[in-house]
Amino acid sequence: DCDVLESCFVHDWGYSFLFEFGLCLQRGDESESEIDGQVAQLIVAEFSHFKEVLTMVWNEETSQKPAEDTVHSIRGQYRKGESMGELQIERDGLLESFQSFEAQYKKLLGEYINPNADAKALIQKTAAIANKLKPLSCDSGWNEEVKRQIPYILAGVFTIFTVRRSGESYNRLSDNSEMSTKMLMKPHNIQVLTLLSLFGCGSALSNSLDSQLMQIRTGEGKSMILGAAAVVLALLGFKARCVCYSEYLSERDFGLFRDVFDDFAVREHVKYSKITTLSEDKTKAKGDIRMLTENLLRNKLEEVTSASMIMTSQSINAHSTGAIVVAGPTTGVNAVDGANGLGDASETGNNVNGAIISTNACFSADVLSFDRKEILLVDEVDVFFGSEFYGQTYNQVAQLKEPEITDILNHIWTANKPGGRKQRLADIQALPAYSRLLTKIDGFKYVLDSEISLMIDQVRRVDEEPYYLDRNKGRIGYKVMDSISYEVTYGYRTVFAYLQEAEKDNLKEKDKVLA
Repeated sequence: DCDVLESCFVHDWGYSFLFEFGLCLQRGDESESEIDGQVAQLIVAEFSHFKEVLTMVWNEETSQKPAEDTVHSIRGQYRKGESMGELQIERDGLLESFQSFEAQYKKLLGEYINPNADAKALIQKTAAIANKLKPLSCDSGWNEEVKRQIPYILAGVFTIFTVRRSGESYNRLSDNSEMSTKMLMKPHNIQVLTLLSLFGCGSALSNSLDSQLMQIRTGEGKSMILGAAAVVLALLGFKARCVCYSEYLSERDFGLFRDVFDDFAVREHVKYSKITTLSEDKTKAKGDIRMLTENLLRNKLEEVTSASMIMTSQSINAHSTGAIVVAGPTTGVNAVDGANGLGDASETGNNVNGAIISTNACFSADVLSFDRKEILLVDEVDVFFGSEFYGQTYNQVAQLKEPEITDILNHIWTANKPGGRKQRLADIQALPAYSRLLTKIDGFKYVLDSEISLMIDQVRRVDEEPYYLDRNKGRIGYKVMDSISYEVTYGYRTVFAYLQEAEKDNLKEKDKVLA
């Protein structure tokens, strides 16, 4: 119980007791079952009262090779057109940059871990270093002076991160220097070297911020790499966009650095999201494609008189199908054809041998971003190269609601029941509702017929893709990678799934399913 754990803090013995208790839960006992061990570790992971335990375990379990060994074991390739070659890494320069970082980080941490130290002064000093290097672009300006200052900016960022994440724990246990040091959440060598390489410190010949694909082993702290990179990029005058396949992982990683983003006043320039949200945002920057599509169907495009109307209008909460969606459930979730989009995405494995990769690539900022260019940082790149993502498209759709569409959907659903007759397109075209609907979207008969054909086909495949019903909120979701998404849906199969659950009395407002 959270209240019981919280009550421990009012006693002098509380912190040390919770730490020892959490350590026992994390390490387990030989006599306990596997399930008991998993539950115990889940408790430690879920309750912030045991954060010191997780930090210490991470420090103990993450191997720390000497920086010199790591630098000399780095291998890389470059691609130019169709040819591949061995990447020339300036190892001495990279190691020198690491040593500059390490010396500065130790100096700053020793000074600012003190609870009475003025962290704002360090933040201002770090930002001042970055400001002197501006303006920078992706294509030029990354000279020796910039690369010389990157380690010092990183040292300032990581000092604030360490103090924010574990300074309080360290100071509580300051009487036990060995134990308190294990409480510090500090960057490991591989993380720092990865960041220095990303910013070109191992490539003296390059004067630009090159796109890179970097591989590190599972468990070596990719979240810290992404967060620190985002802060540095924002301080240097860029926008940072961190994308992942998983909303859960994206939110978790953002939470790790949230305080640091706020401390350096860069939160508005950093965004974490799923890759599908990135697609939505890039399209939205050019106009509201859903509103334009609906106006096109209704022959009302001339009513859109300015770009500002498009930019400021509220887009429908819809997520992807291979065609214009003429109708959908009234829960605010639109239909998705998962076979043609990202709705079918599934996890590609266990990231064996460091399949987690972070990359950066520079592309133009949208029309609302003024002079800041945006750097793309991609987590879990191996997943995006899987068949569920690579080569697939993310297709945004518009939802058209009319009472005639409700009549047609109900007619097809009823006819599909046992004893009913399978409907053909001609049967639907003979309905009065079809004729009335056609007058509302004059000139788009082929679109209407295409959507009706999809309805007729998908009504027989409602359960083809297993779905999850949230009875409390009356919504249907599907498994996407490591979570259940209530935004992604599967075409008209989801519409008919709502009707199916309504017939089973599993929806509180079953009469409003197609309202």
